[in-house]
Amino acid sequence: MKLTKSFTMIAIHTAIGRILGLVRERIFVNWMGAGDSYDVYSLITKISSVFRRLFAEGAFNSAFVPIFTGLMHERGRDKALLFARKSLTVVILFLLPLTLLVEFCPNLIAKLLASGYQDEPHKHKLTLDLVQIVFPYITLITSAAIAGAVLNSLGRFGATAATQSIGNITILSGFFLFNSFAPTMAHSAAYGVLLSAVVQLLWLVFFAWREGFLLLPSLPKESLSTRKFLRKLLPGILGTGVVQINILINLKFASSLPSGGLGYVNLAEKVNQMPLSIIAVAMGLVLLPALSRQVMRGELDEARYTQNRAIDFANIISVPSMIYLVYFAKPIMQVLFIYEGGRFTIEDVNFAAPALVAFALGIPAYAYSKILSSAFFSQEKTLAPTIGAIGGVVANIVICRYSINVLAPEGVGHVGVAAASAASAWVNVVILACFSLKAGFLKLDASSYRNSVICLLIGGGLYILLRWGDFWLSGHVFIYPALYLLPLFLLFVLLVRGMVKVFNMKFV
Repeated sequence: MKLTKSFTMIAIHTAIGRILGLVRERIFVNWMGAGDSYDVYSLITKISSVFRRLFAEGAFNSAFVPIFTGLMHERGRDKALLFARKSLTVVILFLLPLTLLVEFCPNLIAKLLASGYQDEPHKHKLTLDLVQIVFPYITLITSAAIAGAVLNSLGRFGATAATQSIGNITILSGFFLFNSFAPTMAHSAAYGVLLSAVVQLLWLVFFAWREGFLLLPSLPKESLSTRKFLRKLLPGILGTGVVQINILINLKFASSLPSGGLGYVNLAEKVNQMPLSIIAVAMGLVLLPALSRQVMRGELDEARYTQNRAIDFANIISVPSMIYLVYFAKPIMQVLFIYEGGRFTIEDVNFAAPALVAFALGIPAYAYSKILSSAFFSQEKTLAPTIGAIGGVVANIVICRYSINVLAPEGVGHVGVAAASAASAWVNVVILACFSLKAGFLKLDASSYRNSVICLLIGGGLYILLRWGDFWLSGHVFIYPALYLLPLFLLFVLLVRGMVKVFNMKFV
């Protein structure tokens, strides 16, 4: 199949899902206000999102897809289906007791990830309530990840990519449905999150069944493929999920921020996820199966070529996106989240915009880490991603602690928390690149160097255009707003051109 077609489909679905996510946050922050309720809601939904990204989009795919693809290729559909069913059973047996433990002892997760709320009775009580409502989401969404991984391995990316949109629509529907009788708006939003997991599970199981894979729990007898899956899963969670692990660490520190701080970080991260998800998530889902097939056939030169083209595409999109978000952080936050009659104000924008700038500085690093880690997992090597993840986590902890102790009293602690996430991603990339160069897998060709220079020129030109236009055109009522839209148009042109020119390759 053509990588261009797969990427285009996933990118469109992902963009729609992220837009709906921004609509959801726009409604919630203006109904609740950037205060205690929205902080706790942000905490709980971030926890659920971390597990969704970690399993449905990250480590689970990295561990499951190569083994499932190998079984399909070597032993047929029946053995692959049996492996998928055993994996489903193992996941349920692991997560169900954990879910029950948290349901009966919600204070465990509250102490672990929201220790800053312990001295605030209202926030602490609301956190306990929402944890009990939302935590079953994790078992449901991880079960859905099995069906999603099967579909990805079969090259059926559309149903999996559409789950984000379906989830956001369900959350909003649940919010309005439960709002009439739930104790608070945060409670009704939490019920919507839980409902979305049920809907996404049914959706993916249905499409897997249509492909001939009826996913039901099976007796988890020990097998070589199951043992290999479990051996890869834990390092995979650490390796490909460094961004998500850092979010959990950030949550713990962000819970010590003043009221509204965690909400500002959440909104900035949602905006930053737009370019990040289109590049990193979509490339990860498409790139890993392609690399797995090429490595399995011994086509290492072709695999290196595929990786280089992925890096080219990430460069062309991520650097201009980073510059655009950095330069227009404040107007973007204002346009997206302020509306007449809402409770999100211009003062909130002034707090949230610097956090968006900090997040945006890590966009290229997030894309590179996704690509480089996919290359290692396609070869069933987990050491380098694990070491890279540990390095990123250490950097994140150091910067977060500095932010809480030094920057928070100055009113910019939330900016430091966002910057810690970006810095940790760069540390992870440097470590992954060193290992990949040493192993001989990362070998940039002439096209890569040429496209890197083009990328730097585009980024520099965009910055000069924005600076010049901001200085000379700020008084023009009609011309100045076009300055905001022109970079978006250029990014769209680059997106289309990159997909057609850079990824015009076939994978059989």
